Amino acid sequence: MTKTGKTGTEWRLSLYTFVGVFLSMLAVGAATVPYLLGYVERHYFLLQADVNQRQVQAMSRFVESRLQAGADLETVIEEFQAAIEGTQTDRGYLCLIDQRDVRYLGHPDLAALGMSVKPNALFDPDFRGRAETRWQEYLKSGQTASGLLHFGPDMPPEIVYFASVPGTGWTLSSHENAARIQAEVRSFRRALSVGAVLLGLLLAAPASLVARGVSRRNERQVEQRSELERRVLELEHARKTQELEEARRLQLSLLPETVPEHPTVDLAAYLKTASEVGGDYYDFDVAEDGTLTVAIGDATGHGAQAGILVVATKSLFNVLVAEPDPKVALQSFSKALRRMALPRLHMCLALGKLRGHTLELAGSGMPPALVYQAAAERVEAHPLSGMPLGSVADFPYRSTRIELAPGDTVLLMTDGLPELVNREGQMLGYDRAEAAFLQAARLAPDEIIEQLLEAAAAWAPNRSPDNRHQQEDDMTFVVIKVKQSVDDEGKSPDAPEPR
Repeated sequence: MTKTGKTGTEWRLSLYTFVGVFLSMLAVGAATVPYLLGYVERHYFLLQADVNQRQVQAMSRFVESRLQAGADLETVIEEFQAAIEGTQTDRGYLCLIDQRDVRYLGHPDLAALGMSVKPNALFDPDFRGRAETRWQEYLKSGQTASGLLHFGPDMPPEIVYFASVPGTGWTLSSHENAARIQAEVRSFRRALSVGAVLLGLLLAAPASLVARGVSRRNERQVEQRSELERRVLELEHARKTQELEEARRLQLSLLPETVPEHPTVDLAAYLKTASEVGGDYYDFDVAEDGTLTVAIGDATGHGAQAGILVVATKSLFNVLVAEPDPKVALQSFSKALRRMALPRLHMCLALGKLRGHTLELAGSGMPPALVYQAAAERVEAHPLSGMPLGSVADFPYRSTRIELAPGDTVLLMTDGLPELVNREGQMLGYDRAEAAFLQAARLAPDEIIEQLLEAAAAWAPNRSPDNRHQQEDDMTFVVIKVKQSVDDEGKSPDAPEPR
């Protein structure tokens, strides 16, 4: 809406409200003033909430357009902060809030940046003080609403409208000090009390009917538009949900249906995505000579773009699996991904070759491989550092060889477990992840993964890997355990029959 149209709407609504209330007060007398003033105050609040809504929608469109243009989240936050600096918070302002930990990412008051929203702030969506709920609960759930915000007895209430910015985990919130409207309502009280005595009842009835009719017609039109917009959004949401679910099924179909049987080691794998389409990946291949090739990867971010990179990596794995040297294979992976020119998409990947009891590993920006030495009952971390695939041409990847003994166990993982954040904002970290692995390393591979998942759930119970809406990152494990003994035919006596 243009500025002229917006000002005209505000002027008309203010005029209708003033005339209706002023003349109605003449009719019903001073006894009904509190009720009528409450009616006026609430409609002013709704009018201001509508203004706040337009501000949030305009800024949300700006944020979405910048993200679609390729700007990263930090850049968008900086641009948002630059746009609101200098705003006088006592006359209305915009702020940007992280839904996960309800921290201010953008705020006119620089001292508020990084601080959490006040936990005692109460939100009243009815503007009547009848259904107050803690504002943090609305922000964490990503809801869209308008209402009154009460920070405490020492601060005036604020009229607020907030909405989630799709695909970011952010909430945009527009605030206006309610004290100004409340002061205007008190002024109305004095004017109406005098006017009710001076003007009498003659003009009250027709003016009240006109104001009521206009208000009802406007409300019906707003409701009809809102219903139409809601239906359109529901259809669009259903379509996008279906597309993402189809993409997720396609991605999961690329993963091995089962882990392969191998005469030397037992294997287990686990993958859980943080969103409908994840960025994690794992794969296996057993060559005719018994060489086991293992891959585990983590694409930048998650969602549809990360899913595209996983599909490309799967195709390259099938082509390059015969390459005997893992570091040479990584270089070929990286060159192929660079030629694809996928915008701002890179893959971190660990590639391993197991020949007999010798495991050769190479990595490109993956967490270290954890190797449990059964004889010494200790865990060693082997770095898998290197530039992500597709980011730098001809990067000199390095490999390391590890001699394994019966009972030794290797854990390959993405960063979903060590970077898991609990309610206090603390990461689980690599030391705790290593300790959890050491405690479970004597178990079977499947049981080791179960123990790691239990450790994750204990650290962040509200962000369990089984709750996709709360999980912040994909979580993937591959466990390789050397069998205790191998008979003359190269088969462990305790190994299950081939499937």
